[in-house]
Formats: sequence, structure tokens, C-alpha cells
Amino acid sequence: MRSDWLESFAVFSDELNFTRAAALLNISQPALHVKIKQLSLQFPEPLYSRHGKQLTLTSTGQRVAAFAREQTERRNEFLASIQERDATDAIILAAGEGSFSYLLATGIRQFLSAKAQPLRLLTGNKQDIIDAVATGRAHLGVAPADALKDGLVQTPLCEAGQVLLCKPEHRLAGRKSICLADLEGEALVVPPGGRPHRLLIERLLASAGTQWSVAVEVDSWHLMQQFVEMGVGVSLVNDYCHTDPNILALPIVDFPKLPFSVFQQEGRNRKPIEALKSRLLTTVPHGF
Repeated sequence: MRSDWLESFAVFSDELNFTRAAALLNISQPALHVKIKQLSLQFPEPLYSRHGKQLTLTSTGQRVAAFAREQTERRNEFLASIQERDATDAIILAAGEGSFSYLLATGIRQFLSAKAQPLRLLTGNKQDIIDAVATGRAHLGVAPADALKDGLVQTPLCEAGQVLLCKPEHRLAGRKSICLADLEGEALVVPPGGRPHRLLIERLLASAGTQWSVAVEVDSWHLMQQFVEMGVGVSLVNDYCHTDPNILALPIVDFPKLPFSVFQQEGRNRKPIEALKSRLLTTVPHGF
């Protein structure tokens, strides 16, 4: 496999668009097509599939993209060491809004203050994060841990419980803790339909036989707290998200804790990546 084929495919896999990828590579679209076709001939399966106008990497394409990025980074790192200069490739961390806001902020600040290597951050939902690490677009990802794709390894970060956010005058405010059945008839501030946390809430409340309604859908932990403080409804959030002193956080005893992990590609453990992971693992808040 020629290095220029791999480099071209790495750029293409980021864009999934021949026009944009060719422009970034400063080559013609036909030339890019040839490079990717020659690379694809090395494998028994296609590297991407087409659905209408949308291109998607196949599982083989994801593995090749990850390999291509790894080879490019190792080459750049080697050249930097020979030329006695610092490597300039950024370490890329992917996580969700809540993780960045409440779990990872201290570790990120410390890593940046050391000025050892540039850092880039990617935000997205859980599947976005897993895909980013699987294809090599991110070196590390942080998300609730469960079955991951082959080739990814995970290190436990923390466990997050669930709390009910409510105003001090709410009917449940006098409790030290509650169970899901106590939410009967409540209007909830929840994530949009189809999001992992929303699906988990729906499944657990249905299992408890609890009837509830949607007060408002919002895709932001911070905005959820604001709506609760306004009196729009109550909300179920990860316990690390409670920061508003004007609202109460009641632990939910029968809501399972969510285990969060830092995950990465197997074998992709260069020194700067491990340095960032160590910062995250040692600075995550405990005892929410």
C-alpha cells in the first residue's frame, strides 16, 4: 500500500465527499478516485458504500481509515524526533457535552497547561464518539461503557448515578431519596426522542409502570436545570450535572448507575495519548 493512497483515504474518510477531499489534498477528483480505487483493490471488501448521495465507510473502511491516520501520525512523530522539534499533531478527545462540562474539565485544563502537545476536542452523542475513535478521527473517547466495536479497549473512569432535579416546593422535596414509582403523573424535562438517555428513562419508567408526560425536550444538561428552576417540570439527570443551588437533587435508588469509560483503539497508546488519559483518570470528580 502506497503512503499517498493511505493519506488520501484518511482525508476522504473525514469528509466522505470527493469534491471536498480533493480540494483539501490539492489534487483533482479523478486523481483522488484513482488513489482510493487502487487502495480498495488491496482488500476483499469495499471501503465505502453509497446510499443515494450519501457515502458511508464500511467496517473495513473504518479500519483502513484508522490505520491510515495512525501511520501518518507515526511518520510525523518520527520526523519531528529526527529534526529535534516538538510534534505538532494534535491529540483528539471525543466526548459528550455533559462529560466535557462536568467530568473532564480539570484534566483538560491540566493537559493544556503542560503545553506538551496540542489538543482538539470533538463533541457528539455516544455513537458519534465511538465511531470517531473506531475510525481514528479521535485518539480517546469518553462515554457510558457497554459493548464496543472490535479493536477498542476501555478503561473505567467513573460511575454516575441519577438524581431528580426539582424545586424546593415540589411535593417530593422532603424526601432524602426517591424511586421511579414516585414520579407517577410528573411532567419531565427530557432529552429529545431517540437519544440514549431518553430511551433509558422511557424503558425504566415503563418497567416501573409509571405514567409520565413530556414537559419539554431539550438537548442540554445546563438548560434542563434552567427549565426545572423556572418550574416547567422536573428532570432526571446524571448526578454530576447538578450545579444549581436553587434546585434540589434527590437520588433515585432504583435507577442503575451508568459506568463511564475512556476508550481507545487497541495499540494506539503513544506517550501523549497516555498522558492525556492519565490526566482524565486522576482528575475526574468523585463522590457527587
